[in-house]
This record gives sequence, structure tokens and C-alpha cells, in this order.
Amino acid sequence: MKGAELSMQLQPMPDLNPGLAVIFSGSYLDAIYTSFEDGRGFDEDTGLAFGPGSTFGLPPRNFTGNSIVQSPEFTASATILQSFYLSADSDIEFAIDSYYNSGYFFTPQNTSLMEQESYQTYAARISYFYNPWGLQITAYGENITDERYFASAVHLDFGPGLSLSSPSHYGVRAKWIFE
Repeated sequence: MKGAELSMQLQPMPDLNPGLAVIFSGSYLDAIYTSFEDGRGFDEDTGLAFGPGSTFGLPPRNFTGNSIVQSPEFTASATILQSFYLSADSDIEFAIDSYYNSGYFFTPQNTSLMEQESYQTYAARISYFYNPWGLQITAYGENITDERYFASAVHLDFGPGLSLSSPSHYGVRAKWIFE
């Protein structure tokens, strides 16, 4: 496994707009199995299990060179954040987030039946800070474009069992730091 990661935070106009920040991170990952000769899984055409412990005694398959499970080649996230000073006691903050994932496989077999294709999500939030109490109240929206992607997958006797991630959702949360 090899890769690279980059992360940066910029304040593009520190004198004109000190509350503006841009945050970016990205990663590249080359994650492959260098030796995986006794692979077990399910045949895409017949649905029969193969490999060690398979019901019908079908021989294992060689997964050497396949992508390691849940290892996307590229991921990236970006946030634009704007905070405003309201008073000596309080601030307000607006933010928009984006996340990109190039996709990955859920099993070492790398079958298209158990593959998460690329996806991108967006989120937004507004927070009010009351500093004397250490209080933060945030209204938020996550996955606001209602992107459909899988949170998990398992191969069942009758095909893939895929669980969808959370749909678009909104809410309010409070955080209180006290000593």
C-alpha cells in the first residue's frame, strides 16, 4: 500500500475578511493485494461459493493484484467557512462542506456486484457561539443533495446485501463545554 495525502487551511484575505477560511484535504491511495492466492467468494454467473470452506468444494481464486477492500484511490474534502464577530460574548459561523470518494470494493474479489461507485456529498451548517457559557448551537444539513451510496455490503446466498448510507437529513445540535 502506498499513497500521499495533502491537507491545507487558507485564510485568503486575512486583513479584509479575517473570518474567512478555506480548508482542503485530498488523498491518493494505491492499495492492492500483493499476494492473495486462496481467495473465497461467489461466482458472478452461477452464484456458487468458491474457495476454502465452500459448500461445493470449488477451488479458490487468485485475488493477487486486486484492490484492497474499502480503499478508494482518491478522496477529497473542501470546506468554506465564514465566521462573524457579533459581540465580546458571541460569534456566528457559516460553513459549506463537500466530500468526494472515487469508489471502492467491499470484497477482495473486486466484483461489480459488491462495488461502491464514486460519489460526492455536500453539507451546510450555521453555528451560534455564546462564549461565556462555552455554548454552541448548530443548525445543519448533511448529504443535502440526497446522494445515494452504500454504507456497507455483505455477500449473501442470494446475492449482495447492500445497506444505503443516511439520506439527506437536517437537525439542530447543542454543545456545551463546562468546567
